[in-house]
Amino acid sequence: MKIMVDQDIVAFTLIDKTRREKHIPTAAEQDHLARRQARRRAATDRGDWDLHSSIRYVTPWPEYDTIDTGQLAFLIEGWSHGLRKTWADGKTQCIETLVDAIVAGLKAILACDKERREERELRERQWAEEWVKVMRQHGG
Repeated sequence: MKIMVDQDIVAFTLIDKTRREKHIPTAAEQDHLARRQARRRAATDRGDWDLHSSIRYVTPWPEYDTIDTGQLAFLIEGWSHGLRKTWADGKTQCIETLVDAIVAGLKAILACDKERREERELRERQWAEEWVKVMRQHGG
C-alpha cells in the first residue's frame, strides 16, 4: 500500500508475523519416501537408469514449516532517514493501540522526504543555472 502527499510517496505493508520451525515428517510422508526409495533401488537393480534418474532423491517435504504467530506488524518500506519504520504486536502492546504513533511516523517520513526532495530540486536548479552560465561564457 502507499500514501502519497503531493509528489512524495511512502510505501508500507501490514503483515502477519511468522516463524520457522524444523519440519517433522509425518508417518505418511516417511512412507511415501520409503516407497520412492524402494522404486529407485529396484530401478537400479534392473539397470533401468532412465527410471532411476527420474525418481527424485530428495525428501518430499520442506526442511522448515512456516508458522503464523497471530502477531501483526506495520512496516514502512524503503529508506526512512533514521526514523522509526516498524511497529508490531508485542508482549505489552498491540498494533491497534499504536495507530497514533504509526500516523505520526508516516507524517515524519513524508516531511523528511519532502525536505530532501526540495533540497535536491534546488541543487538541480542551481546546477542547471551554473551550466547555462558556463555555456554562455564559452560561446555555447
